Amino acid sequence: LVPFTITVFNQGDIMAADIEVTDHPPAGLSFSADDNTGWSLVGGNPTTTIAGPLAPGASVQVTISLRVEPGFGPDDFANLAEISAATDDEGVTRDDVDSTPDTDPDDDTLVDDVIDNADGDEDDHDVATVRIFDLALRKTTTAGTVQVGDVVPFTITVFNQGSVAATDVDVTDHLPAELA
Repeated sequence: LVPFTITVFNQGDIMAADIEVTDHPPAGLSFSADDNTGWSLVGGNPTTTIAGPLAPGASVQVTISLRVEPGFGPDDFANLAEISAATDDEGVTRDDVDSTPDTDPDDDTLVDDVIDNADGDEDDHDVATVRIFDLALRKTTTAGTVQVGDVVPFTITVFNQGSVAATDVDVTDHLPAELA
């Protein structure tokens, strides 16, 4: 599971409530409601609602965990999330002065920044990119038939089949009871 933390900021001057957050997992990352309390599929996308109220100047975080699907990677995965709806604390939908909440991940200029929109980026959505390792190993021996008391040489080779450099790779060898 790959955990993502989404932080919602109230940059306005009124209380916010019923803040709907929609995640847009890319191909290769999948959502399961079993892995995510408070999230469900709405229109095919994982969605959660922050009840609020969220005071002006305050922020709140929600976490979503996505599973790397078999056959995907190594690759960079860009996961998008956005505010898809919100009301004030009286249940009235109000305009957001610097963004338009919606569920379309393709209608906004996307810049991975904090919370300003000086570069044309609507601040109601953001992206997080993760890289997935693809490590493999092979254990071989040149020994044929061995006798009790023989030293048996093994070679363990670790392969990095991905596009991300791997460091501090721990390898554990599980020896059967007959070898000590």
